[in-house]
Amino acid sequence: MMISHSCRGFSLQPRRIGRLPLLGPILLFLVVSALAAQASAAGVSYYVDPVHGNDSANGLTEETAVRTINRAAQRVNPGDTVYLRGGVHNRSPFPLPTFALCFVSRDGTPEAPITYTNYPGETPIVSTVGINNDMASSFGSAFHINASHVIFRGLTIQGNTSVVSLDDVLAVEDKLTAEISAIDPHLARTRVQYGFSLFRYGGKVGSHITIENCVIRDCTGAGIAVSNDTDYVTIRNNVVHDNLTRNNQGTSAINLITLTGQLTAPAGETRIVIENNRIYNNENKLRWARNVTVNGVVERRVTYSDGNGIIVDQSGSYTGRILIRNNLIYNNGGFGVALTSARNVDVFNNTTYRNGKGPGLIDTPAYGEISNTGNATLTATHRIQNNIFWLRDGKNQTNGVVNDVVAANNLFWRDSGGTFGARGPGTIGADPQFLQVPSSDTDPEASFLLHPTSPAIDSGLVLGAVPVDFDGLPRPQGNGQDRGAYESVPRAPTALTVSDLTDTTFTLGWTAPPAPPTSYVLQQQIDEDTWSDVTVIDGNAISFPLTGLSPESDYVFRLIANYAYSDSLPSAAVDVRTLIRLDALVARDGLATFPYPQTEPGKRETGLSLTSLGRLQVDGAVVATVWRIRNASQEVREATLSGNGVNFLLPVTLPPQTDTFLVSPIVADDATHRLVYQGVTIDVKASSYSIYSDDRLVDTSIP
Repeated sequence: MMISHSCRGFSLQPRRIGRLPLLGPILLFLVVSALAAQASAAGVSYYVDPVHGNDSANGLTEETAVRTINRAAQRVNPGDTVYLRGGVHNRSPFPLPTFALCFVSRDGTPEAPITYTNYPGETPIVSTVGINNDMASSFGSAFHINASHVIFRGLTIQGNTSVVSLDDVLAVEDKLTAEISAIDPHLARTRVQYGFSLFRYGGKVGSHITIENCVIRDCTGAGIAVSNDTDYVTIRNNVVHDNLTRNNQGTSAINLITLTGQLTAPAGETRIVIENNRIYNNENKLRWARNVTVNGVVERRVTYSDGNGIIVDQSGSYTGRILIRNNLIYNNGGFGVALTSARNVDVFNNTTYRNGKGPGLIDTPAYGEISNTGNATLTATHRIQNNIFWLRDGKNQTNGVVNDVVAANNLFWRDSGGTFGARGPGTIGADPQFLQVPSSDTDPEASFLLHPTSPAIDSGLVLGAVPVDFDGLPRPQGNGQDRGAYESVPRAPTALTVSDLTDTTFTLGWTAPPAPPTSYVLQQQIDEDTWSDVTVIDGNAISFPLTGLSPESDYVFRLIANYAYSDSLPSAAVDVRTLIRLDALVARDGLATFPYPQTEPGKRETGLSLTSLGRLQVDGAVVATVWRIRNASQEVREATLSGNGVNFLLPVTLPPQTDTFLVSPIVADDATHRLVYQGVTIDVKASSYSIYSDDRLVDTSIP
């Protein structure tokens, strides 16, 4: 069989899978069932449906879902999973106003954490904008967490920016929270709204908290705020963007402040990890209002500040280490990474790009990519290595003390180039040669992959703390570890899909890599260890039709991207099983059953009907007749089919609401057949000499 549009003329061979032993005729039930979330092996599943849920329900099935996340959070135990259905989650069971949309205080265990996640295939929006779309019904945090051993995964957090007017907050920009509360308590609460807030509440503190694969956007304050003795936190694979725009407290997108940690935890152990996040376009549009004491006199200061991608602030007593690695941080208002009176922070293999753009800061040279301020005892505890820092023109190379830290093998560059001073051994001042940079401040897809001639390639330290890159690719790929968030390797296409599937054709689709290749090579798996080239596809294509395939056959394909300088690794493979015509299936197996959508009733009180579909022809000769038995009842029927006056008898089990297709060897004369159920008989003659044909396609991969 040949592939269409083949440039090389390679042939496609189906991979046959073994069939199960047959015990009598095969019954193929072709039922497409709805996707259902699987219960955790260790606990119970709860379901939250913001549209159809009811807080009086038990929440244990999709049909008995609760309506608010809080209701599920009040019931969970170790090992349980809370599935959030698609839709907008913005209701609380508590009287308004209340600080958080959901308070998470029930603990999991190390072996059985509690998980809050999206229902498979759906995108829940957890919105702090309340049901009345105003500040009075809105919240100060989406999730407030003072629980331990909890996981948040696959959620989209939508903040309050749309209901908090910039003009309203500008009018009180110079005031503190208590002063704003006296004017408008709703404004005071919603102007500094968090996506996730992790700090002590009601005398209880959380630890071992994971936030991953979430989108956190449009919060008026920090996307993720961690403080006090909250400890053992992992923040990974999130997208944090367009936050901070309505607060006057000098916050940052990922904001760690006044950390003390758990005093009994081992000193020097890495206990907070911030990795593989995309953080962009977060900026404070207001000045920071606070009181300071100067010569014994309290003064009100209102200045532009912060709006950083990540900050670790006022945490000199924290004894654990904090690891910030493999993050993409770009076009934020303040620094890419700011370390302020902090200690024990490792900043490894991040890519920061053109930060420091906030109001009042874009023309401030100090606000660039990396800042490390505080006393020398603290600053010397940091390690800043293998990063790429791209500065806007006019920005200082670094802010504060960087020479005294263990800084090494960082790369610096500005929009228009320039010269750069040494910031530890291995400093490079050179263009990193990104293949793709943001097209705008709000570009969500900039990849910052490296061109193969980039000076960042193979020139970093080999750091055991960074075993993979932003995409999970093992480090190193070459003679050394690359600087920045990516290891340099040509990228393969992703998200291979199958569409327009028939018995002999389908269309392969994919998502192109960030840098367009010159071409793709389509490969087919021949056996467990062998792949064969099929054809070459144009590098601008994102789909390709395959034809000439065998019906009901298994194929496995993958793509390799060809670049002028190298080839990519293979993409993830896609498995596909072609369909089969119904008449071919019936002719081959002799019997097939599947549900029918019609409302036509069966004959007589049995709910059964027998229909002749024609005669089966093989190589020009009629060899059998084909019959359909419809069971329109709601019950299983055990019946028999026989040839009238001929020695032929076939017992059949007829599932409810199904059509069963059968092949009979009786072809003589009018080939009358009889269906018998509990003494009731139905006699039907074969339909003259018409040849059986049915081109409907069947997917036999569905059980």
